[in-house]
Amino acid sequence: MSTSIVILIVIASAVALVADIFSNMIRVAEVREVKRNLRRFEKAFYQYRNEQKKESKSDLVELIVKEEKDTLPKFGEF
Repeated sequence: MSTSIVILIVIASAVALVADIFSNMIRVAEVREVKRNLRRFEKAFYQYRNEQKKESKSDLVELIVKEEKDTLPKFGEF
């Protein structure tokens, strides 16, 4: 009786080990596919991103504050 229980536990652990290995292999394949798609996306839009960076640098506006005044009303003033 106890030997059959031990054998069943060993078989179940072996099946769990194989299932874990397969799930990890599937996860690795998914990560590789995502990375491949990301590289393809970056290559497709590389020139567009560089143009945006150049435009954003040239469109900068400089804000100069000459005088600061505390014009907000104090508590109790109207």
